[in-house]
Amino acid sequence: MITFTRGKLSKMSGVHIETIRFYENEGVLPEPKRAHNGYRLYDKKYVLMLSFITEARKLDFSLKEIREIITSLFEKQSKTEAEQLLEQKVEDIQKSIQELKKRKAAIQLLTKQTLANIS
Repeated sequence: MITFTRGKLSKMSGVHIETIRFYENEGVLPEPKRAHNGYRLYDKKYVLMLSFITEARKLDFSLKEIREIITSLFEKQSKTEAEQLLEQKVEDIQKSIQELKKRKAAIQLLTKQTLANIS
């Protein structure tokens, strides 16, 4: 297995070193193996994880949600569990869309009633 340092991981993934360190401290990225000199050693799965994290953050996933999915996929190797977590996110978005539609309708009604009373 080919391994590399955090600096190389940063270059390969396009994620800043401090961001990688933050994800490790928050438990989003699992603890990497260490060389005999204490250096962290990463492999290609960390590039995949960082790619997923980057895209998930763009889609407003919380760090907790990302941590759960990363744990399911890369540590437990449970695609089913990860899929369930992702499907739950889709359901949550659907609920938010419905709630926003209700709020929109309520605001439109309020606007109509307010303007009718002023005229």
